Amino acid sequence: MAVILATAAPYLLGEMLSRCASGSPEKAYLELLEAFLSTGEANRIEAVREAFIRCLLAAPTPFEGALLRSTKLCLEHLFRLSVARTLREHCTMLPQAYVRQLVDSGVRVLLPPQFRAIAQHKLLTSSENAIIALPTSTGKTLLGELCLVAALQQQPGVVCYLAPYVALGRQLARTLQEHVPGTVRIRRMIGGFREADDLNSHEDGASGHRMEIIVATPERLDALLRTAPSLITGLRCVVCDEAQLVRNDVRGIRLEGLITRMRLLQERGYPLRLVLLSAVLSRYDTLRQWIDAPEASVVTGSWRPTARRIALWRESGNLTWYIGNDPIRRAGTASNSTIGQLILPWPAWPEHGFYPTK
Repeated sequence: MAVILATAAPYLLGEMLSRCASGSPEKAYLELLEAFLSTGEANRIEAVREAFIRCLLAAPTPFEGALLRSTKLCLEHLFRLSVARTLREHCTMLPQAYVRQLVDSGVRVLLPPQFRAIAQHKLLTSSENAIIALPTSTGKTLLGELCLVAALQQQPGVVCYLAPYVALGRQLARTLQEHVPGTVRIRRMIGGFREADDLNSHEDGASGHRMEIIVATPERLDALLRTAPSLITGLRCVVCDEAQLVRNDVRGIRLEGLITRMRLLQERGYPLRLVLLSAVLSRYDTLRQWIDAPEASVVTGSWRPTARRIALWRESGNLTWYIGNDPIRRAGTASNSTIGQLILPWPAWPEHGFYPTK
């Protein structure tokens, strides 16, 4: 069971190792799998496969043997989606110290959309503007982080992650501290003007050896560019999270103005890359044309890490679940085919009912 759990959920690998007896085929397999996930070296794969087969042959019951046969599919996915292997093969410019810290922090396996963005869309080796329009919880933030680190390796300077919300910015800054080696400085500019670093600390703005990641709200970056114009010459990449906010009122106008400024800098020849992230963009052609991103640099997809169910609850108390867009369905079913029904009494509010009339 330790083999099954660690292969299906690699973040449990360390705990499962401690549960295996010394000298057992299970412990030998998990040690080999740990070494592969840590290094990404393809020449270790065959040894891991052979060790897994030994665990399968040693299964104590037919039930566990059947589970292990299914787990073999998970193992093949680990080989393909390994963070260390993917970055080793598709983005050799990333420093090994960064990849090692990324893996040691628990980021060992990519999600399918992340792998496709790196391996097929060449997101980390391209210098073109890009749009990442993927559903929630599919790893857009990590892709944005990788774009920033890759940009610093292509040309030292300053990169920036735009986080529209203070809580998101603080969380991202903590994550970067865990992932990025100490040679790269992380600067937070996400709260009030007196929080952490202030806008006047912009020494060595055009230094050829500067390696710095700024996590900022759009308003703070806008103020920084106005008060420290020397920063512009060293700006290499800007990742904008929640890019759909350009459609909002006041904040959308400010964000649109900031992105326009980035585009004007690009038009003037500055080596600056712009990457937009969003989970709710359904029509991105106009946005792609605005930032001049080639079609190959638009990463989209419908894959989600969890299944979703659509249900309608009617006032009669009938709660009905439908197939919806679930790709796993029985033959002959349609989107409006029902999965199941339940009678659940409709709440009765004393004055206006469930939905107020005023």
